[in-house]
Amino acid sequence: MLHHHHRAVKGFSLIELLVGIVLSSLIILVLYELLTSQNRVYALQDDISEMQQNVRIAMEKISRDLTMAGFGKPSRLGTPTWPLLNGIAGLDFSIRVTGGNTLDVVGCLDPPEGLTSGTLAAGAVSITLGSGQGAGFNTTTKSDISIGGKENARVVSVSGDNLQIDTNPTLAGNQGLVYSYPAGIPVYVVKYVTYSVDASDPNTPVLRVNEHQGAGEQPVAQYVEIVGVTLTGNALDLTLTGRTRKPDSTTNQYTRVQMQDRVFLRNLPNIPD
Repeated sequence: MLHHHHRAVKGFSLIELLVGIVLSSLIILVLYELLTSQNRVYALQDDISEMQQNVRIAMEKISRDLTMAGFGKPSRLGTPTWPLLNGIAGLDFSIRVTGGNTLDVVGCLDPPEGLTSGTLAAGAVSITLGSGQGAGFNTTTKSDISIGGKENARVVSVSGDNLQIDTNPTLAGNQGLVYSYPAGIPVYVVKYVTYSVDASDPNTPVLRVNEHQGAGEQPVAQYVEIVGVTLTGNALDLTLTGRTRKPDSTTNQYTRVQMQDRVFLRNLPNIPD
């Protein structure tokens, strides 16, 4: 006779099921928290990288302008013989700091707008530039120029690439060049720029620059909160402080970075000048 043996199949008890559910939930929660934490870290790293880049861009631009401060500036600027610069009065300085966070700079801060196409004789009252280069000058906001960093003139008219100039605007008629020059001499526009922090929107502070040429204040870098400027002899200590775009989601605090640079003012033998 054959005997059949049946094994009893036992399922999970209710307690075992509950324990399994709890353990699964804990694992899911841990994985979720890990993923969320990683996302927070990545977001913060992106914000910090953006902040550092913003401050670095601002530092490089301001430092470059400071290095050129005073170069090509009319030595008589601010005096009765040269009272205006591109139509603006009161610029009897190369660098001016106001309130520790507003910086004014005067000088040939940019590369030359043009090169002389031929020789220039002493006494000449016109300059001819290379093809298309006359567009970099006008008789209002880009009228005060420096020829090779050696002498200044004011543009009284522009015709194509030819500039009619006056080297002493206070005298009647157009006064000519004091020196003679070979071809290829750089001709610069003397500029006046102002750096300041626009905190009108406290959530988005912006470092701005005004080149006083009609475009108004333009953004240099966002989330730059403070510009600290200190003149010491012939050196200027520049401190920029930036912050992240958003506060940390765990601490609700902004992450900040401070960058410092010392710029030696090679064109300013004496400060103030």
